[in-house]
Amino acid sequence: MAPSVIMRRLSVSVSQDHLLNQVKSPRHGLLELVWNAFDADATQVDVVAEENSLGSITRVTVSDNGTGITAEQAERQFDQLGNSWKAQQKISDKGRQFHGQYGRGRWSAFGIGAQASWVSVAERITGVVEKLRIDGQRDDLAGFDYEEPESAPGQQRGTVVTIAGILDNAQRYFLSPEPLTDLTTQFATYVENYGITITFNGTKVDPKAMQTRSHDLVVEVPTATPSRVEVRVVEWELAVHRAIYFMDSNGAILHEMRAGIHAPSFDFTAYVRWAPARERQSELLLEESAPDPIPAIIRAVRSALRDYFAARDKEERSKVLERWKSEKSYPYKGDAANTVERAERELFEVVALTAAKAIEPMEQRERRLSFALIQQALSQNPQAVRVILRDVLDMPERKLNDLTSLLERTSLSSIVSMAKTVSNRLDFVRGLEHMVFDKQTKKVLLERSQLHKILAAETWILKEEYSLSVNDETLTTALRDHLSEFGRDDVTTADAQASEVLDTDGKRVVVDLILSSIVPQTANRREHVVIELKRPTVHINAAGLLQANKYAVAVRNDPRFEKVQVSWEFWIIGDTIAEDAKNLLDETGLFGSTGKGDNLPIRAVTWAQVIEDAKHRLKFVEKALEIEPSTSSGLTYFRENYSQYMPDIDSDDEADELDSAAEAPESTR
Repeated sequence: MAPSVIMRRLSVSVSQDHLLNQVKSPRHGLLELVWNAFDADATQVDVVAEENSLGSITRVTVSDNGTGITAEQAERQFDQLGNSWKAQQKISDKGRQFHGQYGRGRWSAFGIGAQASWVSVAERITGVVEKLRIDGQRDDLAGFDYEEPESAPGQQRGTVVTIAGILDNAQRYFLSPEPLTDLTTQFATYVENYGITITFNGTKVDPKAMQTRSHDLVVEVPTATPSRVEVRVVEWELAVHRAIYFMDSNGAILHEMRAGIHAPSFDFTAYVRWAPARERQSELLLEESAPDPIPAIIRAVRSALRDYFAARDKEERSKVLERWKSEKSYPYKGDAANTVERAERELFEVVALTAAKAIEPMEQRERRLSFALIQQALSQNPQAVRVILRDVLDMPERKLNDLTSLLERTSLSSIVSMAKTVSNRLDFVRGLEHMVFDKQTKKVLLERSQLHKILAAETWILKEEYSLSVNDETLTTALRDHLSEFGRDDVTTADAQASEVLDTDGKRVVVDLILSSIVPQTANRREHVVIELKRPTVHINAAGLLQANKYAVAVRNDPRFEKVQVSWEFWIIGDTIAEDAKNLLDETGLFGSTGKGDNLPIRAVTWAQVIEDAKHRLKFVEKALEIEPSTSSGLTYFRENYSQYMPDIDSDDEADELDSAAEAPESTR
């Protein structure tokens, strides 16, 4: 009959909620368990994530050949929080400086699963070899069940930690490539210094084989003593958890922090050695909030890393770009024509080099297609390139986030985005100029179904600071929209819909466009411009001004418009101003006012004025970006964006003739 097992309870006088704060991520749990093994002088650590037939992780084991846990250590380690024996001893029996010293590492196992057990064989001071077992539960972190040790002569020293009831996030973690990657980067220098062995599911962790390059830097920090800080930068051939590790002289990690720099083309980790780091380990946890000189060291290390990767990026860019150009995959030909194209090329190179690891293994034809897609996305919308990198090139999410952040910050992205907007506007102006002034086109251009529809999408040309508020709606609908925007209680939607807005002849008022702008620093106040469009063959005559005046009178006389804070201006846009209308306008083109409190001016504007004003606003940026719009590029823009609203227009050959005419001096036209 087997002897009965004597169980004891090891309890910590700390609340469950407080202990839950010691439980971190599955990654943290795995790394802490391996560090505990090395703190016990292990030379071999094997991690196994056991998977069942359904593809789920059933348990995770971490086995080592270290010195194990003696009965005395078990009682010290599992019945209190903090005050680890490592904090007093500092160095292991084999002379290794400890990674941990805060007595919290055992709870890290519960970041992986709901149950954990430690089975350990150790030699006591008396020379007796004993085996013990300790069990814990995530839902009772303050207590551990402890089997009294039994004699185990001849058994291999070491500890096996077994974790079951694997949590959902741990399932995802251990089914991914991340555990092997994290073990590789975390223990890179430790493996090198001590010649230890780590395996994950039978695969040996081999940092040297997974590195593409390592480089040692020396950073001088004047406020630190000593001022010399050593940094080893390791570049990896696989995606890694990018971090800066502070470590002691033997390679034991004291603190891990985010890299905090943008280097999207590189997967790297940085290992920082500073002599006093071990004694100031608790301050390292505070990072930038720590006492001096730790924040200064962090800033200096990050600055050195930025400089290093800027140089590496330039070096790699030169090599890779030359290879792409030589094989004719690079999508740009010849020299850049202007500032815009230069910026776009630079931005393309940033994106393409970031995606190089995904693109390089491709066939040349596939690579050329990928580059064409990226180039097209950049020329239309730099932010849209994320979709291509994610869906076509399957770029990791972390790199996508880095690149997105870079695109948001870089001036190149801003230049390309701005240049595209300016280029489109310049082309629109040229295209509109042709539409309203060409003798053939202006005759067939329709007011409501064509010109109106096009300008509704390009209202910037009429008034830069205004956006489209109402398009082809009655003023009744406009009023209803104002009420919903302002949330006014004194006028209900039902009131607004009670009747139509009528002009002085009792007819329903319909306007072409209403442009709207919020008045800065004024609550609930808007300025509206009501625009009546005329075909480019229609002159602005006295009758047209009187019609616009009817609109203004309708606004003035309708009591509902008095209940919202809106000021109004009325425009009538046409070909030229007829003689009978000129006598009704002042020198600024204004046709009187309806008076009665708020001014309701009526303005006569020609198509020539609209186009010249737009050209003038764009002229400075046009010169700065070296953009050269033409009638043919303007017509191309119209065909690409408004083909459904365009009449039959001249061929590109005729457009080229118009370009030449447009460049001729005024006296020859």
